[in-house]
Amino acid sequence: MDSDKNQTTAPAAPVTTDLRTVALTARTTANAARATWSAHARVCRIGQTLLCVECELLGTAFSSAAAAACTAYKAYAPIGSTVTYHGTKTRYHGPGWTVRGIAHCSCGTAYTIVRNTGRARDDVLSGVHIEWITPSRDDVRRTDRRSHADALADGTLIDVPQALRTDIGFPPVAFTAAAWADTVMWTDEDTARTGIPQNEDDRLLDVLAAARPLAHDVRHDRPTAFSLFRYSRDVVDFSDLEVMKSHLQLNLDYDDGLAFTISLPGEV
Repeated sequence: MDSDKNQTTAPAAPVTTDLRTVALTARTTANAARATWSAHARVCRIGQTLLCVECELLGTAFSSAAAAACTAYKAYAPIGSTVTYHGTKTRYHGPGWTVRGIAHCSCGTAYTIVRNTGRARDDVLSGVHIEWITPSRDDVRRTDRRSHADALADGTLIDVPQALRTDIGFPPVAFTAAAWADTVMWTDEDTARTGIPQNEDDRLLDVLAAARPLAHDVRHDRPTAFSLFRYSRDVVDFSDLEVMKSHLQLNLDYDDGLAFTISLPGEV
């Protein structure tokens, strides 16, 4: 009855919290999966026009591993976060770089980083290994920050339907409630009252078209302002055309990835 007293409990495996180690491990797994897939594909393709079932399975395994590696890289240095570069191109060493993209490429998972030079063109480095950057941990990451998803759920932000933004090639974007009411919202009652035929889809596309050229240049710490003409819901006649200056702002959300927010000046 007392045999349990003599049993020992194996120590629990340590929990890895080093995001860099997690990312490196995920990269190794993805590269190994790719190597296995490539090796088999070279053999089974000889004299064949179609891939075998095993090739397809190995390809799927590699795709999953590559996606996991990109997710791990995003956790270590998210898109929009600032990093210090200390890679092979020594003349670019130093802080002030912003992560623009993460992808799995021929050299494994890698970053694309940019740095504002104050000149006509920014510095851009692609294929940057994780070993070559150090994230700025004093970035805007805060534990009390509400996520982009939370704001969408409670109505603080209004999401732009994918079908509409895809038409003009715009990344995921949301409006603050105030910006939406000021530039997009329009009802049949507004048309009847003002005599101005408008609809929300067209108004929304007007705002996105004005913001789209700025999407590649906006920084997480530097909202980019733009303006456009639109009819206010308070107009009385056609002579009441007003201009509104709105901000296009990259909303840094480490859980939700890259997201843009359009707000009124000073609102976000």
